[in-house]
Amino acid sequence: MIKHINLLSIIFLITLITSCNDNNLPENDKLLGTWTRVGDNYARMKISVKKENNNCVGRIVFLPTMAQKNGFVFNDLKWKNINKINNNKYSLSDFDIIVNTFGDRVVEKYNKSFIYFMSKNEIKLEFKNNKKRMQYWVKNQNY
Repeated sequence: MIKHINLLSIIFLITLITSCNDNNLPENDKLLGTWTRVGDNYARMKISVKKENNNCVGRIVFLPTMAQKNGFVFNDLKWKNINKINNNKYSLSDFDIIVNTFGDRVVEKYNKSFIYFMSKNEIKLEFKNNKKRMQYWVKNQNY
């Protein structure tokens, strides 16, 4: 009996560790895919959200001119530490940059943020420390 309890405990622990390492997003999660930013100076920026080394991340795959001038580059890790809270809410760290007058990056930081699904293909990114600052993204249909 004790051997069975120990075995079940080990299986439970392995399952728990595996799900934590996998950022709890299944292969068919609705957040996975390519998202395009809309409604602000960085409109048309594209992020591809996919699994890399058992983590879900969002990398920049297209940059509008304004984003380039403000220090972003192709393949920047824009979103990391993505975790699903419920079917319509995710937490993540969003990459932000401050550049000097020459366009050199002087500050690189990640801000704690939340994604809210507004519909199947529309999300709102809200910042934990500044709820008035928001970004809107739409999912590319060809993913």
